[in-house]
Amino acid sequence: MIKNTSNTYGSISRLFHWIIGIMIIIMLCVGFYMTDLAPSDQKWEIYGMHKATGVILLVLVILRMSWRLINIIPDLPNTMPTLHSVGYKLGVKLQYLFMFLMPSSGILMSLFAGKDIPIYGIFTIKAFEANKDLSTVCHTIHEYSSIALACAIGLHVSMALYHHFVVKDRLLMRMIVGK
Repeated sequence: MIKNTSNTYGSISRLFHWIIGIMIIIMLCVGFYMTDLAPSDQKWEIYGMHKATGVILLVLVILRMSWRLINIIPDLPNTMPTLHSVGYKLGVKLQYLFMFLMPSSGILMSLFAGKDIPIYGIFTIKAFEANKDLSTVCHTIHEYSSIALACAIGLHVSMALYHHFVVKDRLLMRMIVGK
């Protein structure tokens, strides 16, 4: 089944979830790692790949958000306490916010710093006229949204595992197998 139903996620939603989730976790790890590297050709190569992948990730996030808008969202289990339900819905909204903010701010940070973003030799996003103040604002947003997203992912994974192993509902399985 391609589309979501009231009980489960369809294959497209699941693909978006897992591909984007894995990409974000890798990008967070690379981002935290590369900022501590001493200036070198290797560091700038990693930065280039990070930026190019960030552009691809932003496109995927926009596609995922669009897909979510035109699909129904599966119902939460009736057994889920109201507090968990509210937390789940708030958590999803915050994750989408940070999934959009993090790559957007990173891209804008580079462009406002006057740096082009080559996308794996396919095309290049040309830099804006340098504006250090805007680049700094975007850097701050990028930094804080990456920390917030890392925390949100940790909570998301923890709650999914809690529901799977402790509550024993089908919340996690509907994102894994869609049944």
